[in-house]
Amino acid sequence: MLRLVGYNDYDPCEPPLADGAGLTTRQRGAAALGVTIKAEYAVGDCGILILKAQQPDGLITFVTQEGVQAA
Repeated sequence: MLRLVGYNDYDPCEPPLADGAGLTTRQRGAAALGVTIKAEYAVGDCGILILKAQQPDGLITFVTQEGVQAA
């Protein structure tokens, strides 16, 4: 089976928003843990987040709060 999909990514030339203006609650919570949500996609029933983390502990806490479970 072949599936063709397209993704729209953020504009890397766009300046970042100051002081968290315009951030969602999820983005603010992630930022408090040192995690940046770089992009977010929905593909069928799956949600995909592209994350950048300053510390592994913050990343682990964030994905645990999001309900991700290790296999």
